[in-house]
Amino acid sequence: MSEMASKYALAVLNRRPDDSDSAWLEWAREDLYEFYRYAEHGEFRSCDGHEIRYALFENKALPEEANPSTVLDPLNDPTDQFVASLAKSGDQTPEPNRGWVVISPGRIESYLKYQEITLELVAAGYSVAMIDHRGQGHSSRLTHHHQHGHINNFSEYARDFAEWVKLLEPRIGNAPAYILSHSMGGAITAQYLQQFAGSDEFPFNPFKKIVFCAPMFGIQTRPFPFWVAKPLTKFLAFMNSIITPKRPWYAPTTGDYVLLPFAENLLTQSENRYSWFSQMYDDMETIKVGGPTNYWVAEAILAARQVVLNAHRVKIPALVLQGTQDRVVAPKPQQEFVDRQNNKASKLIKVEGARHEILVESDVIREKAMKHILQFLRAK
Repeated sequence: MSEMASKYALAVLNRRPDDSDSAWLEWAREDLYEFYRYAEHGEFRSCDGHEIRYALFENKALPEEANPSTVLDPLNDPTDQFVASLAKSGDQTPEPNRGWVVISPGRIESYLKYQEITLELVAAGYSVAMIDHRGQGHSSRLTHHHQHGHINNFSEYARDFAEWVKLLEPRIGNAPAYILSHSMGGAITAQYLQQFAGSDEFPFNPFKKIVFCAPMFGIQTRPFPFWVAKPLTKFLAFMNSIITPKRPWYAPTTGDYVLLPFAENLLTQSENRYSWFSQMYDDMETIKVGGPTNYWVAEAILAARQVVLNAHRVKIPALVLQGTQDRVVAPKPQQEFVDRQNNKASKLIKVEGARHEILVESDVIREKAMKHILQFLRAK
């Protein structure tokens, strides 16, 4: 008899070691990899001809070989703290169908980075959909140089997202759906909700709530102060358009992808998780993305401000998770977004000690964040 994906996911989670344990990497490379191979991968052409890749992991019956009883009995061995938090009144069996969680990754990321989060969401009873935004992951590149982090107009991201959601309508149907976004993906999905969701062109809008993890509602521009970086990148983008219009330039101080030593990274305090996704870039050269172009920085600054000013157009409840040690995005606009949205069900929660990658942080940090997310999604 085949088992639901949620039961299999729960069994895999019960095998997960602490992220400080060297065995975590072995678990990720074997158990997590084995689980994730049941994901479906697809692609579509955007309205302007770019190939956009995505993945789905539907909480449904899996093939016979995915029987979790051959791995571990998830009902009798709750070895994972996160799994225990899924329980309701001592029952660890997740509800089979809670709806869909649609994931919008951050800059340079591929949906492949969200395997562990997919596992947790499926274990909690959700189906998951993930997208590779244009210019990154396995989706089409936009310039002559494969590693450029580039965009001509930020709204292109949001339109891609709208076209993708339209494509997903037969899969989602009448089920409730939620958005989980990170960093740049937060600005993209906020813009999608403000400009496209429920419009005449894109009437299908299944989303009930949205979670923003470290959303890019304002960016840190070190080593330049913001008042210098904003006009500088705008000027450089203009000069670029005149001198070499078909060959964008990297923004100052940026360039091709370089792996920083763990001790110097600003993203996470989990060395094993950092090693895991860093190795992914080494193994898959085609998903590498380096620094942003001047065009991207200029567009991101403008889009982030517009998203905050138009926060009232996001009608669904929003949860904003803010890392107290985040040095990548600016914290003040995140609170301003919640204030301007003026929705009693929306809130900002500070995740103490978290760097920018809240969902790739050490266990003690990310487990609190995941609990906030699941409680928010389940709340009536």
